[in-house]
Amino acid sequence: MSDDPAYFLVPASSGLCIQLKNGTIYTAEPNGSAEQTWFIEKGSEGQIAFRNGRDGQYLRGVGGGKGARIVTGQKQFWSLESSSTPNAFWIKCVDFPNAYLCNSYGKWSMNNLIYMWAHELRWTQTMLWYVSDFGSWEEHKNSKPGFDPSKPGFSELSAKEKSVEDTQKKLEALEKELEKKQKLQEAKEHELEGKSEKQEAEAKELQKRQEAAESASSRKAEEREKELAEKLKEVDAKVEELAEKEEQLRQKGKSADKQDSRDVDSREPDEKQKKLEDREKLLAEKELELQQREARLKEKEESLRSQAASEWSMSKGDLGPAIPANGVQSTRKELEAASVGRRSAPLRLRTSQRNTIEKGELRPITMASNFVHLPRLRAG
Repeated sequence: MSDDPAYFLVPASSGLCIQLKNGTIYTAEPNGSAEQTWFIEKGSEGQIAFRNGRDGQYLRGVGGGKGARIVTGQKQFWSLESSSTPNAFWIKCVDFPNAYLCNSYGKWSMNNLIYMWAHELRWTQTMLWYVSDFGSWEEHKNSKPGFDPSKPGFSELSAKEKSVEDTQKKLEALEKELEKKQKLQEAKEHELEGKSEKQEAEAKELQKRQEAAESASSRKAEEREKELAEKLKEVDAKVEELAEKEEQLRQKGKSADKQDSRDVDSREPDEKQKKLEDREKLLAEKELELQQREARLKEKEESLRSQAASEWSMSKGDLGPAIPANGVQSTRKELEAASVGRRSAPLRLRTSQRNTIEKGELRPITMASNFVHLPRLRAG
């Protein structure tokens, strides 16, 4: 183990070496101490592990994300990827898909943090490394590892170092600007957090108010429901009361109908009697008219009789008392008998007879002139 060669891991942008400090890897001025030396252990497929010369712990990345810490611990393998810079390599951790050893911002100052970063060409000056032999450094202590003027390409490295320095200055300016922007971003985030907290408080207050309003509305709805239920009961009671009153009125109506029927039945004979009286009055008027007609006929008969007697007397001489008056007297007597018979007959019989005569179903009754009861009827 002691015969194995030891190496410095030197960032190409600074010419310093790296060592463990306070649990994390930083850059340091080379002094040949054990914690600055690393022994290489080979693995499969060109993979290697870096074992520290002081405690035997291995260089190890705790994560594959940008800015992940570099520490020492259990064995972890790395691979060396060539670059366009002579003798400089990209050192990749094989446990992660895109994680490389990085010198923060490519600074050449001591105590600069070493961490993991993704492969990016614009950060080439921060991610290139020299694996420098420790024995060669001991022979040339006045020369920094990786910058031996006797090695080919030293002038090119010097020019590149100058370019790296210029780039470093630009990066520092960008870093300051980035820090400023980061502070502004943090201030905005803090402001947004304050607004978010305020909005959350307002939302909680609004929710409380809504819950209180919903509770009050629910209570009002329950009270309203109870009130409506009471009113519904009152309405049902009124409906029942009206139904009872309606039934009572219906019963009273039935009783009134029965009473009206009895009244109608009691009034019916009176109405019939009145109708009979009216009819009898009408018949009496017609009978009076008939009597008037009979009187006119009697006058006409007397006139005819006088005329006939006069004519007979003139043709036969004075035979007036001996003129037979059977024809004229018979007619007059028959009319008188018919009139007397109708006046003496009962009212119902006279009414029926009159109706029959008016309809033409029966002719007036005539009496013979020699009717034995004629004088009595006339007297009556």
